[in-house]
Amino acid sequence: MTRLGESALSQPLRSLQGLPLPGVLSAAQLDSFARGLAAQRSSIAALQAQLAAFDEQLAALEGMVGPLAEWSKTWAQFERLGLKPRRDLGPEG
Repeated sequence: MTRLGESALSQPLRSLQGLPLPGVLSAAQLDSFARGLAAQRSSIAALQAQLAAFDEQLAALEGMVGPLAEWSKTWAQFERLGLKPRRDLGPEG
């Protein structure tokens, strides 16, 4: 009975020797998943750095365009006043 029990139990175990154990498989999968998460976070950090640099560039551009826009408004008002027909001046001309 012992011999029969040993041979019956040892056969399935020998056929499974090439396969990874469930604990090892889970650990490898979790390790792969953790490395994937770390890579995604690293990618997000790189994107955040790029966005911060782009934001700084936009702020500098905004600083240059703002005064130009104000000057343009002032110039447009000046043109309206300068090109306005002089009908409002009265009979003196």
